[in-house]
Amino acid sequence: MLRALRLSPSYELAYAVRSGQITKEEEEKLPKDFDQVLATYDLIGNVDFMIFRLWWLKHGIAIFGNPHSKPEIRVIDIFSQKQEINFEEVNKKVKRNLKQERNFEGSPPTLLLTIPLNLKKTEIIKKLKFILNETTKELPEQPAEPLIKLMNKRLNKHAMAKGLSLFLHKCADPDKELWRLGAKAKISATYSPRLNYLAPRKPKDALEMNDRIILSKITHRTLKRFELIIENAARGRFPCDEQVECAVFDYPRIIVKERALMKWEREIKERWKQEKGLS
Repeated sequence: MLRALRLSPSYELAYAVRSGQITKEEEEKLPKDFDQVLATYDLIGNVDFMIFRLWWLKHGIAIFGNPHSKPEIRVIDIFSQKQEINFEEVNKKVKRNLKQERNFEGSPPTLLLTIPLNLKKTEIIKKLKFILNETTKELPEQPAEPLIKLMNKRLNKHAMAKGLSLFLHKCADPDKELWRLGAKAKISATYSPRLNYLAPRKPKDALEMNDRIILSKITHRTLKRFELIIENAARGRFPCDEQVECAVFDYPRIIVKERALMKWEREIKERWKQEKGLS
């Protein structure tokens, strides 16, 4: 959804409004339901120049809830009686549990304890019950309802990826024939493999001409559907392809911005790898 917001011209206009950079000409062309776009922007904020993982942990869980994993009881480590403890390794495991696994569970109230395994099981269970009764006298706060709910629980990632690929190809070369864009983005399992997107302008026969016409229609539908998904995301609806008043898609401007953001993201991740000695 955040990738869709990054591509949405309506969402970019919301940034311009909130940052005081909108022009009079842009104001006159705002969609009629622009208040919905502003409401989404006020909730999520600017999505440019941000790393999704960091944003998700800091803001995303509070906005979308935590759809990833149910809280689980985990064994961090087990030590034998005479085992020499590697505290550095133990610290890594504790840190991974509390910073990563716990975050992806929505940061639930958590109890950290040690259990001597030479006690009788009945005694361990008795002590655990006592500890739990003492530490859970006050019920933990229930997770808040998501501020934005995904509209479909099952997201067709493959179709979404094809739509994104087609849209970016369109942005990179907006005047290219639709069938060429469809062949390059491989949007049709039947017709895309039949056509060479670098082929001469004139089809070699009537069959190829027919394939081009059909793929052009498929490409047009797929592109318009993905643009509706982008613009519905700006209104807090995702994934959704309902008809909506779209802002103008300035394709060349979008691809320049998208390439700059992707370059920035690659540089940030590469810098992190170097800092961790992983390069």
